[in-house]
Amino acid sequence: MVEADPIADEHGVPFLIVYGISGNTHRFWSIANARQKIGYAPEDDSQVNFADRIAAIARAARR
Repeated sequence: MVEADPIADEHGVPFLIVYGISGNTHRFWSIANARQKIGYAPEDDSQVNFADRIAAIARAARR
């Protein structure tokens, strides 16, 4: 849980659920609200960090 400035939306909902995930190039969850509302800024992109391993797994899967 993160304490933040008031974040009620236009409907008065006083909480926000955000995804705190890495900044993956091809992520399928949006982190736009986390960036905007609580200043979330991921430091890593696991796709870049594990590119060699991902490529090896993909090559093995093609065999």
